[in-house]
Amino acid sequence: MQFNEPIKFFFYAGLLLLASPVLLLWARFRKGKLRPTAPKILVIPVLTRVGDLVSATPVFREIKIKYSKSYLTVISAGKAIGVLENNPRIDELININKEPFRGLFGRGRLYLHLMKKGFDFAFTLPPSPFGSLLALSSLAPFRVKTVFPSRSMAERLTDWLNTELKPYKAGEFLPGHYLSLLQTVGINGADVVKEVFITAEGEKKVSEFLASNGISGGDFLVGIAPSAGSKRKEWPMERFAVVADALAEKFKARVVIIDGAAGREKAGKFQSMIKGSRTAFAAVDFNLRELSSLMKRLSLFISVDTGPIHIAEALGVPAVDILGTETPGEMAPRSVRCLVLQPRGVPPVFSVTGVVGALNRAREAVLSITVLDVLGAVDELVKRGAIKIKN
Repeated sequence: MQFNEPIKFFFYAGLLLLASPVLLLWARFRKGKLRPTAPKILVIPVLTRVGDLVSATPVFREIKIKYSKSYLTVISAGKAIGVLENNPRIDELININKEPFRGLFGRGRLYLHLMKKGFDFAFTLPPSPFGSLLALSSLAPFRVKTVFPSRSMAERLTDWLNTELKPYKAGEFLPGHYLSLLQTVGINGADVVKEVFITAEGEKKVSEFLASNGISGGDFLVGIAPSAGSKRKEWPMERFAVVADALAEKFKARVVIIDGAAGREKAGKFQSMIKGSRTAFAAVDFNLRELSSLMKRLSLFISVDTGPIHIAEALGVPAVDILGTETPGEMAPRSVRCLVLQPRGVPPVFSVTGVVGALNRAREAVLSITVLDVLGAVDELVKRGAIKIKN
């Protein structure tokens, strides 16, 4: 029998809260056994969103720079975990959707596994009550968690299990906020450096894919991702097609349409809309471990504000981010190799803290960004020297 996440959460929340007096005393007792130069550290990021996971990588980086002998465990779930699977900063990557931790009893094995590890520090990056339970079961004497201005009832019932709560202010740069949690371990003023790593398998698959489509190393390769997790965030395919045509004419660009397997039909429709459709091809059979190898080969990436834009930034790929509905400054790329296009005359609709504007203006926000805006951003990246044009 399969149990959904709320049932698993409340079942073990009840058990852990009943055991909390013993667990809290045990964790407090362990303060005297901290490993100052080689601490065991547990990090609980947002579990299933690519952009949030990439935005958490500066935390892993700074921990390993400060404590090279530390043991770092990271918990994630779903397909998004692929973006972390080759990260050398992580000593143990736990996928809660796979054995032995999936299902109702698997979740119990997860809590027991963390107890046996005996961590020194636990950091819950998002405002997650599940994260509070994981941190408690880690028996870490120091447990630090993010809190948003508005908290759910489940958070209010579990936040007290942490030793420190770090308030997040709407509009604050989220990766920078994540790093601020590390002040507990003496890490202050660290730079936000996102990291994504490639695999040999991904390199091989991408090389074969590009060769089969007649792509050489000298081609101006533009990646376009027409899909987003929310339909409200999507920019019209017709506009993407006009951009692709203009770049093909100006730079003799070849266009890679990047989407998941579920977007195969959409990618095919988009390809047929491009005038020089023979210069475009779809890449829909790459998992996240392999996608990084494909993104690394791009001369330019254009997308709405979704997970792959953060992968592009981490890899140093020049990018244009059609921000649309999101609050500027919270998660959008800040690299000089990326340009973020904000809507005209429409205030933000979404923040990482939730809905902050009028939902009925979400499409207006996205549509206010024009084809000329995107092409102008490309020209600006060329002017900056971020995009190298080969003669």
